[in-house]
Amino acid sequence: MVPQPIHPRSAHRQNPRQKPLPGPGAGTRDTNVNTNIALIGGKLCAVVESGNLPIELDYELESVRRTDFDGTLEAGFTGHAKYDPATGEQHALAYEPSQPVRYISVGRDGRATTKARIDLPHTPMIHDTAFTEAFIVVPDFPVTFQPQRGHTNFPYLWDESRPSRIGLLPRDGDVSRLQWFEAPRCYAFHFVNAFDDGDLTIIDLPKHPSMFRTDQNGPNEGAPILVRWTLDRNTGRLSETLIDDRGNDFPRINGRMSGRSYRYAYTAHWGDMVRFGPAMKHDLQRGTTEVHDYGRGLMTSEPVFVHKPGAKEEDEGWIISSVYDPASHRSSIVILEAQDFSGAPIATIPLPVRVPFTFHGGWVPDRDVASLV
Repeated sequence: MVPQPIHPRSAHRQNPRQKPLPGPGAGTRDTNVNTNIALIGGKLCAVVESGNLPIELDYELESVRRTDFDGTLEAGFTGHAKYDPATGEQHALAYEPSQPVRYISVGRDGRATTKARIDLPHTPMIHDTAFTEAFIVVPDFPVTFQPQRGHTNFPYLWDESRPSRIGLLPRDGDVSRLQWFEAPRCYAFHFVNAFDDGDLTIIDLPKHPSMFRTDQNGPNEGAPILVRWTLDRNTGRLSETLIDDRGNDFPRINGRMSGRSYRYAYTAHWGDMVRFGPAMKHDLQRGTTEVHDYGRGLMTSEPVFVHKPGAKEEDEGWIISSVYDPASHRSSIVILEAQDFSGAPIATIPLPVRVPFTFHGGWVPDRDVASLV
């Protein structure tokens, strides 16, 4: 249910009946791009991790061309670049076999700068990252590239010999000052947010007990819990605090708070046996959680926050998500008032199809994609 990286040696190539896409990477970085859509340098791009190039989209979300950001992208990209509202940058950690982990910054002009190459003794699966005003969060969890051990065509597996650790890389990319912290043995697909507080760095994330250890076909090894990791940069130690243990993933926040101290997080329920259901709003200041139940049997995906024009409060906005109805095998777009989270939806837009849970969601106003119209 969570997007999985596609390795070039095992991916399905473009449908041969379709016209090949123009752009760089033909024959090497041109396989499936199926995780997310991001606005990068004023262009909508479909993106994925583990080696393939982004694909530019038009206003109707049709594929236009593969892109390496005007030749500035050294190798592959990621499915989870994080936008910094203070600088206009997209921060990305890119990984793929036989390559160092790259910290990439993409500017407002859509050009990429590789700020750091992080050489590791293995290739960890890095689905997401987070950033603070001073650091890039570098996850190194025990899911690594092991094609020789796989029983499926998915080459990333749990590695019992590897510990879990989390790194703080200065945003200037100085790898000599990369600080590692021992972390609980786990896996995390996503990060909620991160921020600095004096000598401490705070990281919030949904923590899975393990991943691709007993089930190589999917993320089915126990419900993830929402936790806060506090990294003391003076002592080099990490401590963990539980935020919510009811099963949480696909986190989103008010994007204006990215990399900074914040109060509210929104997650989709992820229970045992990969069961989805309601959405949750977490008040990290009060330590409370509010639940929105979409109805019997209905399952929400990622709850995207959209702030209202002129909003002054952090939670002054709407929650938009795709909600699946197994009875009809169709999805609807459901819109909630974020400040009346458990109340009735303000709009429900039925769709003629099912939207897979493997897809991330996002909101881009027309004014930001005017050049694509």
